Amino acid sequence: MNLVNYRNYWVFVVLASVFVSFSGCLNSQSPPPQKLTASEQNELQTLTMQLTDSDRLQKTHVDAARMLLQKPYPQAGQTLLRWLKDSSNPGTQNAIAAAIVQESAPREEFEKPLLKMLVGKEPSVRSAAALGLVTYKNGGVIDKLIKIAANTKLDRDVRLTTIDAMQWSGSRRCVETLIKLLGDHDRAIRDAAGKSLAAITNIRTLGTSRGAWARWWNKNRKKTRIQWLSELTDSLTHSVMVLEKDNAVLRKRLVRSITELYNASPKTQQTPMILEFLGDPLDDVRLLGLTLTGNMLADNEKIPAVLRQKVATMFNDPSPSVRQATAVLEANLGGPEIVETLLVRLKNEPVPEVRVGILNALGQLKSPAALDAVLSNIKSKDATEATAATEAFSKIVAAQPLTGKSQTNAADVLNQRYKIAIAGKNHSALREALLTAMATLGDASCTETLVTALQDPSGIIRLAAVNGLAQTNGKTNGRAVKAEKIAPLCNDDDRGVRQGAIAALGKLNAHRHVGVILKRTNPQIEPNATVRKEAMQTVYSLLEQADSDTLKNTLVDLDNSEATEPLRIKIMQLHVAALKKEKAPTTVLVSGLMKLATQLRKTGRTDEAVTAMSEAYTLVQANGKNFPAQQISNVWFAYLEAMLLGNDPGAIELMGKQTDKVVFARSLKMLRSQLLKLTTNKQYLPIISMVTRAQQELDKRLDEGYKTFLATTLKQAKTQQELIDSDTVAKLTPLLIAPSETESAAAQTQLKGMASRAIKPLAMQLEATVSNEEENPKLEKAIYDLLRQLAPNFGPYDLTADKTQRQKQIRAILEKL
Repeated sequence: MNLVNYRNYWVFVVLASVFVSFSGCLNSQSPPPQKLTASEQNELQTLTMQLTDSDRLQKTHVDAARMLLQKPYPQAGQTLLRWLKDSSNPGTQNAIAAAIVQESAPREEFEKPLLKMLVGKEPSVRSAAALGLVTYKNGGVIDKLIKIAANTKLDRDVRLTTIDAMQWSGSRRCVETLIKLLGDHDRAIRDAAGKSLAAITNIRTLGTSRGAWARWWNKNRKKTRIQWLSELTDSLTHSVMVLEKDNAVLRKRLVRSITELYNASPKTQQTPMILEFLGDPLDDVRLLGLTLTGNMLADNEKIPAVLRQKVATMFNDPSPSVRQATAVLEANLGGPEIVETLLVRLKNEPVPEVRVGILNALGQLKSPAALDAVLSNIKSKDATEATAATEAFSKIVAAQPLTGKSQTNAADVLNQRYKIAIAGKNHSALREALLTAMATLGDASCTETLVTALQDPSGIIRLAAVNGLAQTNGKTNGRAVKAEKIAPLCNDDDRGVRQGAIAALGKLNAHRHVGVILKRTNPQIEPNATVRKEAMQTVYSLLEQADSDTLKNTLVDLDNSEATEPLRIKIMQLHVAALKKEKAPTTVLVSGLMKLATQLRKTGRTDEAVTAMSEAYTLVQANGKNFPAQQISNVWFAYLEAMLLGNDPGAIELMGKQTDKVVFARSLKMLRSQLLKLTTNKQYLPIISMVTRAQQELDKRLDEGYKTFLATTLKQAKTQQELIDSDTVAKLTPLLIAPSETESAAAQTQLKGMASRAIKPLAMQLEATVSNEEENPKLEKAIYDLLRQLAPNFGPYDLTADKTQRQKQIRAILEKL
């Protein structure tokens, strides 16, 4: 969060900490440590988790810190102090500092950590630390802030942050220091000092004139403390609550109104309007001009030369935000000299935020001409700037890979900067960008750095290292080494790291580690569905290239749960394919096919099971000498059983070819069993099909008892099927003239699908429709038209005849059916 946001958000709390007395803020004699109750221990643990959990909102972190500040037991303060000192977690440090401001709790033990945050290398915590420090009442802290602001040897951003925060101190000494800083050689320091003086006094006419401020101070320095504080209170309150808040609202309204006016204006007037916006004194309006120019570009509109020229001059704008937006827009506009222009601007730009914008623009352009500058900025001590440079490097190299000495030199820069970033501890964004850049560069010399990063405490860093190792170049046997390092991360605590490790092993063709990946397909081991899906896909990918032994061993390792059945079948199919490719013995291949068929039947995929058993049976038939008689018999019965379970009438043909009387007798029992099962399940159509074929092809080999069984079964099946067909036709017939075309078409399709079975029931529906007291000519015609399609010779029937005549015609037709 930047300083402006902090100022707007915490203004009243800071004012309270400045102008309200803090008697007894910190007891000089701390009571001896007390043992926490179970409730207090649980409370402390919960609040600590809320304070440090990176997945929670910053407001949650701040609220947790505030509650810890309010707790009476010393362990709460000790916890805050420990995390305030932890530079590896800047988000938590910010939250504690914000809580100190809100609670007006400038404890003595927090002073040193806050000062360290302010002057440290991590820019994201400086504003929070400065605001926390200005809540201290004792002069010692104010003196330290004054020294920091005046110390020209310190980082410029540290001084600027301190100067900006001093406006909330309410100290006369701060005013004197700010006036002195108006003489600093650095313009940014002078501007910041003038801004803070204006905020404290609500005097906005003196600017950065040191003489004018000195004269004002000479007139006001002798006022009493009460008068001074009273004036400051009125000034600060009015300045923040009215100017900052109201001006922000007004600026938004102004920009919105200008935008509406622009959109309502003719196209011919819009370019002159943008030119006017770009010259406006208000930063927000100039930014709007750049945004509207970008919109024109996004809409593929031609940018007039005069507008392009004006945009180029915006690099000299006094506002860093405008200069940053200009860099991005110029990159989008392009042009033969844009890269050179951006490089010159980068060299001369002092503001880190703008430098970041320029580096982002160079990355967007992906020009190799920017490589030297980008590599140079990767070495920057500013982590944000180095991160932007690294990301730009990745984009440039992704578009045009480096080779030879250029690649080696770039790898050296990345490796060295990563070592420095590790020393910084909290530069996780930079370290992630560096590891990603190493992956994009693909140089083998980065492998050691990437392997080391696999052990990083941060899941983001571990994931970046995993992805990097999967992409870096190296010898073929290096893949096995990298896979060995990555494989343990399949069991990482972080879901994203597990998924990334699994995918990386797939890229590395790490067949040896299929077993590790396979475990992540088990819901009892891997709770996340996305990771299980990644594991399943990776296993498929790896096993498609595996040999039969690897596939066989994988099947042994795979659990027999219902969730893994699709994978088991896939591996079995791959195993059969591998056996064929390796020209395995026929006996082994037949065994694999039979196991596959059994698994397919188990999961209801009977058609595929029949195909597998058909192949096995064909192999046995062609290579009978290689199989013992019992195995041949087993294959035959397994094939027959698969066809019977699939209701395949071809089973009858297979039975008919069987010459062994004992085997044939057993097959008849299998047929009887399947027919009885179908009868129980009310599946009459396959009964009719198979019994009809059995009567045709097996009649001479059946005894009278079996013939009677078949005849009875067939009669019963036909009777029941006719009832079902009649009921189905009765329900569908009215829908032939349904208002919905989709509904009527569906009914017609379903009736046509019944084919000849629908003819007699439809004729009966035709008779019922004609015989009804209220005739329905539309439905009558629809039924008749459908009957003509199913039975082209249906008739004779005359739709124009009288009712009695039509009834006679239908009865005559029904007698023939």
